[in-house]
Amino acid sequence: MATKIFTENIQEQILKEINAATESIFVAMAYFTDNTIFNALCIKARDGVKVEVIIQLCDINTDVSIDHSQLEQHGGKILFLTNIKRKKMHHKFCVIDSMTTINGSYNWTNQAKENDEDIQISWQDEENADTLVQRFNKLKVKFEKTDLKMLLSRLKMIEALLELQEHEELETQIAKLKSHMVVPYAKTVLSVLERRDYQAAYKVVESLRKYPHENPLRVLEATYDPAVELRKKLMAKLGVAVASAEEANV
Repeated sequence: MATKIFTENIQEQILKEINAATESIFVAMAYFTDNTIFNALCIKARDGVKVEVIIQLCDINTDVSIDHSQLEQHGGKILFLTNIKRKKMHHKFCVIDSMTTINGSYNWTNQAKENDEDIQISWQDEENADTLVQRFNKLKVKFEKTDLKMLLSRLKMIEALLELQEHEELETQIAKLKSHMVVPYAKTVLSVLERRDYQAAYKVVESLRKYPHENPLRVLEATYDPAVELRKKLMAKLGVAVASAEEANV
């Protein structure tokens, strides 16, 4: 076993190890915004290497230019994990080919490249690699698995299809959304979509992104009036266009 600590050119060292991977790459990273490293992982996934990434569900990781769906499209997997009872997933480690480990203070972010950070890389370290892989697997079940980033992207696509009046494709996207979501209170989101109230759906999803453990029904209270919805359904059967509640108050 060999170990070395790096305090300079850290991104370069990480890329070197990723590019050398032949079997598997497991990444648990609190914050991940470095597109260069992400693209390297996508390439490895495309080439047949097993790539799995766990990151926090937070604004730092979601409000970025990275298209996280690209990793899954290339055969990899990414999980956005929510915090439970104020306990954060704060790991910063990577295991490559069950033999090489990377850990330290360095988050895989653009800002980290400007900070005073360090990483430790160990080669031929099967024992510690196994320990970190076990930890990685526990993270997948300890924290609530969410997919809000993909959900938001899917809703944006649905909105675009509505504008284009591509109704057939719209139904396809909703069907994909049903099988895709693994978020808390998913049935609530689906019920809003099924009644085609996309404005309310966006509010619910955005609420879940900011407050993953709060019931989205509180958001619906401001956007959904059962009496109005029932009236719409009854009038629709008669072929009468019904104005929205806002229009009725004008």
